[in-house]
Amino acid sequence: MKTKIAIKYDIGALTGYLCLVLTILTLSYAFLMAYQVTPKRHYLVVKPLTTKGERLVGVNVYAFLVVPGKGSVFLKSGTTGLDGRALLEISLDRVKGLVNVTEDRILKTIYNPTVLVIAVYKDLVGLASYPIADLDITKSKVMFKERESLDLTLKKCNVLKVEPLVPKLTPTLVASHIQWCKVELIHLNLISNSCARLFVLTDDYVELRVGVTTVIAGVKPMTLGYSTIRVPVSSPKNMSKSVEGVGELVLSVNMKVVWEEWEYPGGFHEHRFIIADLDFSSLSFEEGDKAFLYEENWKVEGIRETLTLDLEKNYSLNIVLPESLIKTISEKAFVPLTPPEYELGFKLLIDSGIKIRLEARVLSELEGFYTYHTWLGKTLIVKVQPSTRTL
Repeated sequence: MKTKIAIKYDIGALTGYLCLVLTILTLSYAFLMAYQVTPKRHYLVVKPLTTKGERLVGVNVYAFLVVPGKGSVFLKSGTTGLDGRALLEISLDRVKGLVNVTEDRILKTIYNPTVLVIAVYKDLVGLASYPIADLDITKSKVMFKERESLDLTLKKCNVLKVEPLVPKLTPTLVASHIQWCKVELIHLNLISNSCARLFVLTDDYVELRVGVTTVIAGVKPMTLGYSTIRVPVSSPKNMSKSVEGVGELVLSVNMKVVWEEWEYPGGFHEHRFIIADLDFSSLSFEEGDKAFLYEENWKVEGIRETLTLDLEKNYSLNIVLPESLIKTISEKAFVPLTPPEYELGFKLLIDSGIKIRLEARVLSELEGFYTYHTWLGKTLIVKVQPSTRTL
């Protein structure tokens, strides 16, 4: 009898031990599965501040998503509370549907899903952008973020307000236009006694960060944020051209530009310009579409006898929008664009995949190159013009 009792005791202990192990394994599996599940919601916390670092109550915050090939879509709005923060809860299912993350990475242009943020308080405006996901190019997989926190500095703008077309609590897209344009990346005018060479090398893909330009009625153009684009390159993979004497040396590419006019509840209108696509098979030494060039408003860097540019990783380039696009927009706009004392355009930052080298020199001591810059920035050269220099 004692032997049987001992056997029953051992079996009971073994059963309890197995149950404990199974429980631990089940809980561990459930924890791992919960950890791997893609979050359903993205939480954006925005803290608008004045230039003195003061928090503000009652700031309206608006979030938009840059949609590949189309432009932007309004996602969510919120208002800062007593703690000076606004919480925006964004559905990731909606974001995935808009971005279409399953597109073929070989045939299509790949974007990093980007959120644009605008904060408005009376005559104060703050702008920002951030990627809502990390893109794994090798696996064609998008890893969405669950949370993002932004500190925005609001600056005073003399915003021109109008009577709302349709009174609403959220921004409304009142007009839009999409157009392919041949834009110039480099434009060099040569005179006699001068020469120049231009070399271009590309990989299978070119990765760029393109600025989203915004023009709020009554305010000069600003960069709202950046969207990352990775564009496949078929051919040509390398190009070169030399020019001597009188002539022009131009490098251009086709890009798809989206213009949108948004009306806000406060009664002001925003004009937004987004590069929706790039066709690097069109990269060529050809003149682009005619652009507005109000050179008296450009900043002159100085006169040079020689000019050497190496455009590669981390170099940024200015792109001026063509005249035909601006005229079409002017006809469709409800509230006119800011008068053209500023050129409209983009900042384009090179991340990888393309190298451009420009070498130019004048052979006469009495002549040199004038280098101009637009409002887009001082580091980017858009157009180089030769000019006679007086002693």
